[in-house]
Amino acid sequence: MTKLPRRTCFPSIVTSLEMNCLDQYAIHDMGIPASVLMENAGKASYDRVKKLEKQLSRKTISVFCGPGNNGGDGYVFARYAHLLRARVYVWIVSSGSLKFSYEAQTFYNALEKQGVPIFHFATPNDLDSKHQMILDQSYILIDAIFGTGLSRDLSSPYSDWIEHINLLKRQTRLKKVYSLDLPSGLHADSGKVMGSCIKADATITFVCKKRGLFLDEGPRLSGTVFCEPISIDSRWLEHLETSATYELTPVKFKTWYPRKTFGAHKGDFGKVLIIAGSPEKSGAAVLAALGALRIGAGLVTVAVPGSCHTIVKRQLVEAMSESLPDVDGCLTIEALPKIETLLNQNDVCIAGPGLSPSKALSSIIEFIVEQTRLPLVLDADALNALGVKLHTINLKKFKPIVVTPHPGEMARVLDMTTQEIQASRMDVARSLSQNAHLMVLLKGAFSIIANTNGEVWMNPTGNSLLATGGMGDILSGMIGGLIAQKVDPLNALLMATFMHGQAADEIRRERAPRGVLAHELLDVLPTILKLHDLQM
Repeated sequence: MTKLPRRTCFPSIVTSLEMNCLDQYAIHDMGIPASVLMENAGKASYDRVKKLEKQLSRKTISVFCGPGNNGGDGYVFARYAHLLRARVYVWIVSSGSLKFSYEAQTFYNALEKQGVPIFHFATPNDLDSKHQMILDQSYILIDAIFGTGLSRDLSSPYSDWIEHINLLKRQTRLKKVYSLDLPSGLHADSGKVMGSCIKADATITFVCKKRGLFLDEGPRLSGTVFCEPISIDSRWLEHLETSATYELTPVKFKTWYPRKTFGAHKGDFGKVLIIAGSPEKSGAAVLAALGALRIGAGLVTVAVPGSCHTIVKRQLVEAMSESLPDVDGCLTIEALPKIETLLNQNDVCIAGPGLSPSKALSSIIEFIVEQTRLPLVLDADALNALGVKLHTINLKKFKPIVVTPHPGEMARVLDMTTQEIQASRMDVARSLSQNAHLMVLLKGAFSIIANTNGEVWMNPTGNSLLATGGMGDILSGMIGGLIAQKVDPLNALLMATFMHGQAADEIRRERAPRGVLAHELLDVLPTILKLHDLQM
């Protein structure tokens, strides 16, 4: 692993190897016994479940413990629940004779001495009616079978028990399943299912969130994720060779966002040029412009093909518009002189939303990239026009360039399949960013932001309401609008992505789970700015 710079203001996201290195550093370099870490993990899990459930005394709880240290966390959880008068039953899930680590054995012995019932059935098929009734009556199921150490597909008896736990959950909706560290069967790094996997209502992980919680099947199977401290300081990662991967939070937004002072005028808040639109996709240009305006840009100019200029002009009251030469809605090479003039009059350029593909468009986008020193936001058809040339085009390293592909566009740029992109989202975003010297926003569930120095952020905001036409155009406008206001381009990308998703979360919480149109997101943006105290 390469040692990369760390932004300690953001929570780190780690691989299983990085988490293991951090554990070992805590034990051997910082002198924290492994038994203390296990005790803290089990106690933190118990405290979180107690907080979520309000009351655990007299409730029936089944704790499923695997053969490793994750099982040890489960024994500690069971002990605390027993002390607080819960009816606790521990179920050992193991393929053979019981062999524990020293720490897990210690906590197992403590449970035995306190009289907590402990069962070990080879498979769920061996359960008699009495023990099956205990499971049926359990209100809470604790999954402590496997944590970050899982590296191979699960087979019987582990897969049998996992499927049985999922069946218990499906049969009784009132049952809650809580996973400790990771849902058992989820790969800690890729988020792939290793044969079988627990479907948790919530996952209680420790110190740092694991990559797999954000990737592939991770978000669907993990439920709500809580990250608990266990006497390990995540800042100790600075002493280790780890990737710089973070969860995006709004901790610095207030210091990044410009405030309007008395006497300020519209020119003080930046000029945005948007090259976008076509007769069939005039709305893309409009939504991008409104995104820039809603986020606080002072002046916005939309340059569109002449055949859709009238349509765009009628829809945009607050922005300026320019007509560019076109044929049948496609820009022609004759548009270049006017584009060059407009580039010289603005502070940032957004190119791509809703443009019609053509041979001329590729030349136009290449010209914009090579000839202007303005920060650029390249989206949609600008990326399609460049295609694989994005790697080799003569990018000016002193000029910030943001690209915002969805997985399909990323696949075309990298000459890969969409499935290949989705299988390694974080790695492909980081690779493109470093190799082509671009800031990359790979859109999708838990959008990924990659910086040119190898840093990567996972965005926790957003939901399926964003899966409708026009949402990406608004986001591009927001990014450009913040850059125009002299927000650092990377910070603008982080802020816009987080708040764009947060606006969708706010709509879903307040109004509707579906049927929301893109333009309705714009109405929520002032509320989101207010939530972060980013009033202009």
